[in-house]
Amino acid sequence: MTVKEREILTDTFDNIKRITGLKDISVKSSHSHNLDCEIKIREHHFVGEIKPHVTTSSMFSAMQQIERIRHDTQKPVILVAESFSEGVIEKLASVGINAAERNGNCSIKVPGLYIRIKGEKKLKTSEPVRNAFSEAGLKLIFYFLRDEENVRKPYRMISQETGLSLGTISRIVDELINSRHILKTKRGRFIKDRRELLELWQENFNRVLKPKLLLKEMDFADDDTRRNWQQIVLPEGMEWGGESGAFILNGYLTPEKFEIYSDIPTNHLMKHRIKYREKGPIKVYRKFWPGEDPGGIVPMALLYADLMGAGMGRPAEAAQKLMEHEI
Repeated sequence: MTVKEREILTDTFDNIKRITGLKDISVKSSHSHNLDCEIKIREHHFVGEIKPHVTTSSMFSAMQQIERIRHDTQKPVILVAESFSEGVIEKLASVGINAAERNGNCSIKVPGLYIRIKGEKKLKTSEPVRNAFSEAGLKLIFYFLRDEENVRKPYRMISQETGLSLGTISRIVDELINSRHILKTKRGRFIKDRRELLELWQENFNRVLKPKLLLKEMDFADDDTRRNWQQIVLPEGMEWGGESGAFILNGYLTPEKFEIYSDIPTNHLMKHRIKYREKGPIKVYRKFWPGEDPGGIVPMALLYADLMGAGMGRPAEAAQKLMEHEI
């Protein structure tokens, strides 16, 4: 358990003690290599999994991790986090997952014990934004995830292909090396664990970068156009993402929402009987990478992030199918 994780764990249950008046609560590190900590509340023993932040986009992967932990222990599990996005604790509770955040908000329910705290204000943290998960960092990691050979290229070539400055690239790569996401060897640089880096990237992409990329919300001109949306041939400079991109790939998920990434004006879509509409089912985002992709579909890492960002249910299941078979 890192120092930061220990702080999150200690503060979380100190605050639960303070709010509830319960005295018989204790926490400690776990001796098991695949468990973060052990928690005791009265006579009830739990194991804990600690996360920095859990959002709607990272919730599904956190749930999967909880399921893996449950296979290794008979004790109930509590997901402990610095913070949860609004509504996430309730969604976790609805599927039987205990959750607690640093400010004391929690939902912990086992036979003989029920603790529910809500409404506590989010704690302010002075932790600086890391280079690797700033806007520039997310763009660079995406470049690496698209093709792992990219991580081995000289910085000058990376700069030419991404538009990022040499200094920015150097700082971000140094941080990824220090955090062991990239390994530097005599044979060059390598991504240590692509799946782990992809998960971190999609969580931070959905939280930090994607909201800033939204250009317009739109809708189909009529029901017939919506039913036959696959007949729409997007102009050069536009690509399908999200549920629509996933459907084109494998037909698993019939889209209810449509995402398009574009580096040309959105009015090009009006030629295809698509109109502007606030809160419409079509969202058009600005492309943040150069070049065209096969089949008019965004790269797999971005498709995965779009689906995970939709939260629980069929989009998350579709994302996992991509993870298993495509990524």
